[in-house]
Amino acid sequence: MANIFFASILVLYGFTVAATNAWSNLGPLLVLLTMTMTKDGVEDILRHHRDRRLNHRLVKILKVDSAGTNLHWVVKRAMDVRVGDVICCEREEAFPCDVIILASSNTSGVINLTTANLDGETNVKRFYAVSSTQPHYIKVAPDGLNRHVRHCPNTPLEVIKPLYVRVECEQPTADLTKFEGRLSTKFVQDIPLIASNLALRGARLRNTDFMLGLVVYTGADTKLSLNGKQAKRKCSTRSSKSNTIILLFIISMVLLSVSFAITFTFWTRVSKDTMWHIPTSPETRWEFVLSVFRFVFILSCLIPISIVITIELQQLIMAYLISQDLKMYLPSEDLCAKANSAQMADELGQVEFLFSDKTGTLTRNSLCMRLYGLLESGIVYTFPSLNADVNRKFARVRVSDELQLSKDPNTPPERHQHICEETVKMDQNYPDESDCILMDYLTMSVLCHTVTCAHTADENVDAAGVVLRRRIPAYEVSRPLNRKTWSCTLQICT
Repeated sequence: MANIFFASILVLYGFTVAATNAWSNLGPLLVLLTMTMTKDGVEDILRHHRDRRLNHRLVKILKVDSAGTNLHWVVKRAMDVRVGDVICCEREEAFPCDVIILASSNTSGVINLTTANLDGETNVKRFYAVSSTQPHYIKVAPDGLNRHVRHCPNTPLEVIKPLYVRVECEQPTADLTKFEGRLSTKFVQDIPLIASNLALRGARLRNTDFMLGLVVYTGADTKLSLNGKQAKRKCSTRSSKSNTIILLFIISMVLLSVSFAITFTFWTRVSKDTMWHIPTSPETRWEFVLSVFRFVFILSCLIPISIVITIELQQLIMAYLISQDLKMYLPSEDLCAKANSAQMADELGQVEFLFSDKTGTLTRNSLCMRLYGLLESGIVYTFPSLNADVNRKFARVRVSDELQLSKDPNTPPERHQHICEETVKMDQNYPDESDCILMDYLTMSVLCHTVTCAHTADENVDAAGVVLRRRIPAYEVSRPLNRKTWSCTLQICT
């Protein structure tokens, strides 16, 4: 708004003799435009670098020569991947396009993915390779992942023939949970394909060494792109309010200029005989308009362009401080805060409420047990501290009468919504080991959830039993970890 106003003032200088110098308005405007153009240009360049880095990411692609006798893996940029290519994605890599899972490093054909970039969920999800292609494509997987690419000269024909597949699938849609298609090989026809066979662009491979996939959607046809909204110009709350204030100043200035021009016209008409030494112009409508312009030039100082320049500098400094703030740095992921738009930096200070549809959004699914209670026994069990060893004694907390929930529906809810430390009594006795309710609760705490195990070659395969035994001392592993089913059996210590 301020830029438009001062640009309009410069245009008006060409219609009349101004009461002020044009450079008094042109100078600050040039400084403001230069700063704004520089800031926006730097942001556009950084955005271009991010897009370029994403498009130039290296991807392994399986190629067959024209004679159909030699297989080799080549490395290409993600922007060069085409529909029908067979790509290899390794652990912790993000998929560059939507692919049908042909093979997995797991013999069962299971791969684990995280879809935080798609739906915001951070939990690991299971997807499955097509059972008919798993045994054939696993034979041509690249050797020495992250080191070199495998070349297979003079590959036997019986190895190459099963690799040719034909896929018929639906047109690109934005629905992340829906996919229909069919796959045909030389030996099996019309194998159904569902959403669990499709790995989407933006998903990240977890707890799986590698997977091979057939590209079906690329670029703007991927589900991630179809769900993306058209970029809009971001305008902060501060910018909107400042534009409103500047507009009010402009309206007030125009009204004052018109009032002064009317007053000047009447004064000139009354005093033209006595003020003969002052040159006057004929009283015409255009002369009245020029008088309004002259007063606009004089009153243009009401618009604080210096404040606008100061705010632009402040935004740049705030964006730099955000990127350098150690309290916003996550050492485990080596991630720091980034202000992609300097205009939105001051928006953070105006946040009053955070609304979330699930607790995992705010807690990163890293929850620590502070206490748990058994209603029938009327006892709340707490830990001495969040960092307490699991082998230390439980603290038994008996709830006093003031904390019993009222059965009267007319009772104000705020009186019974929290437990105060002053109203509980604590002792350091062990819980009764014969309490069946307590043992049932501990059993459900151990078993009623899903755990995804990540196994590497240098890990102890029986580590899961050790972890469970340390977490719940009342249980022991009665059967060691099964390598095939990745399961173990627990029993209560006697």
